[in-house]
Parts: sequence; structure tokens; C-alpha cells
Amino acid sequence: MQYPLCRSSPRGSRRLFEPMLAVAACTLASALLAAPAQAQPQNFPSRTVRIVVPFPPGGSADIAARLIAQRLTETLGQSAVVENRSGASGTIGVGEVVRSAPDGHTLLMTTGDFITVPARLFPTMPFEPRKALLPIMRVVSVPLVLLGHKGAPFADIKQMVAAAKAAPGKYTYSSPGSGTVNQIVMEGLALDAGIKLLQVPYRGGAPAVTAVTAGEVQMSITGPATATTAIQSGTVRALSLMTKERPPFIKDIPTIAEQGYPNIDGSLFVGLYATAKTPPALAERIGQEVRKILDEPAVRERLNAVGLDVAPLMGEAFRDYIKATGEHYEQVVKAANIEPNR
Repeated sequence: MQYPLCRSSPRGSRRLFEPMLAVAACTLASALLAAPAQAQPQNFPSRTVRIVVPFPPGGSADIAARLIAQRLTETLGQSAVVENRSGASGTIGVGEVVRSAPDGHTLLMTTGDFITVPARLFPTMPFEPRKALLPIMRVVSVPLVLLGHKGAPFADIKQMVAAAKAAPGKYTYSSPGSGTVNQIVMEGLALDAGIKLLQVPYRGGAPAVTAVTAGEVQMSITGPATATTAIQSGTVRALSLMTKERPPFIKDIPTIAEQGYPNIDGSLFVGLYATAKTPPALAERIGQEVRKILDEPAVRERLNAVGLDVAPLMGEAFRDYIKATGEHYEQVVKAANIEPNR
């Protein structure tokens, strides 16, 4: 596009200021044309912020996202909404964020599976998550809980292992999807214990817990958010926390280490991400806004009440954590011979 002042003026030789004005106008025009190319932190947000959760409502990521969206709406002066885009083990929702404009207005809130689980477990995924996503921050840590159906012939890990050894391949567990951290942790336990269990994948943590309460499977490995109501109602039993230590807000469930398996550390995390081309300064701005929300005592209390441990980690520290966790999962996947999700 050419601007009138960018053309030479027939009267330019008689007026000294016209060439100067022309240069200034051309510079301004170029700047205006280039301005939309990169979102600026100081202009964020300029419209509604969408936080995509790639699973159905009710899971850990969904709960954290809704609480944060509510507070972002109040602190930023623009609406922040949560959109659940489930399907294909979460890759539909993740892909929507990957393809979004790098302006911070479409974000991803999800468990760490996509960024830490070996990519070869998802051979049909149309992108490489570690390259396609920009990690903004770890939001919460989620200690996994192993639930048992009330009619199952075991009430703790020792009894479950004994039952599984007596009937290899008989006992099933539900997970929020194949290739998830939940499956890796459970298969790691089976490997350590020398037993064979069968995984039944569901589309999210809430449906997986519904399956165990309905007796479709004997066990389910899930986060406290989806386990709390079922445990309190008595429809299922908590067999174990799959972590080495008990978080301060869960005191009445024994850990897997306490029950004889100290090498298992089954927790996952919920992180906030943007598409990879998002400017780092903008990602930092978004992370700082969320960090301020997580520092609020009322927010921490509400997250702890559903079994989510506030664990903010930003920038390089978060990326290092992702790398180390991914390397550990790779070792487990190889040892347990976990098959790709097809």
C-alpha cells in the first residue's frame, strides 16, 4: 500500500519541511502496518481470553482453570472463559491452542501429559507438543489416588497385589486416557509388583471415576478433585495415594511408599501454556498475573479443598522440570513396554 505523502512532491524543492514530513509519514505508516504482527504485553488483553481445557468438565485442570478464569476476569478488566474441548485423548483441545494466534488470548490449561509423556505414545498427533507449545507456568501439583470398587476383594495395595498375582490380567483400572501419566504410574506399579493389570481408558478423569463407582472396572487412578466426592459417599475405597509423601491436606490415605513401593511417585501437574510463537514478554506478563492469583490465601484454600497443591513454577525452572519429568517417564515407558496410543 502506498501513502500519498510517500510520493515525491512537485513543490518539494520550494519547501524544506515537505521531504522531512514525507519521511516521517512513511515511517509512521510502516510502523502502523507492522504493529499487529506481534502482540505487546501492555496491550493485553484487548478482548476475551479463552482458556481451553482438553478434557470434559470436572477434572483437576478444569477446576483450576475455572477458578483462575474467574479471578482474571476481575483483575484484567476483560472476560476470561473456560472452554472444554475434549476428544482424541485431549489432542483436539491442544491442537486448537497450537493453531491459535500468538497473542495470549487463547491459552491451554492441562495436565502435563502432553508435554512430558514420550511423543511416540501419540504417533497420530499432528504436532510435537514440546515444540508447538510455550510453557508459561506450572499451576498446581496433583497427587494421584488409586481407588477401588467397593465390591473388589481388596482394601489396600498389599491385598490388591495378592489378588492380581492370583489372577493375572483379571483386574482392570480406568484412566483418563491412554498414554497419560495415570497409565504410566499404574503400569510402573504393576512392573514393580510383578503383576498384570488391564487399563480401560476413558475421556477424562470424571468419566473414569464414574466407571469404577458403577463397577465397570475394579480400580481407577485419578486426581483428588474427581476422587473426593466418590470417597466421601462411600461408593469407592481409597487404596493408596500414589506419592512418596502425604500432602498437608490429605492425611487419612496411606501413600504407596508407606505400603512398600518407595520407587513410585505418582503425581501429575496442571500447567498453563500458549502457542509456541507467543512473545516471551507476553507469556511472562500472563504468568505474573496468574501467579498473583495463586498467591491469594482464598484461592489456595479453595484449590487445597479439592486436593490440588498450589505449586507455581515459571520460566526456565518450569522448562527444566518438564525436561526431567519427561526423561523419567521415558524410562518407565520402555521398562513397562507401554504401547502407543492409536
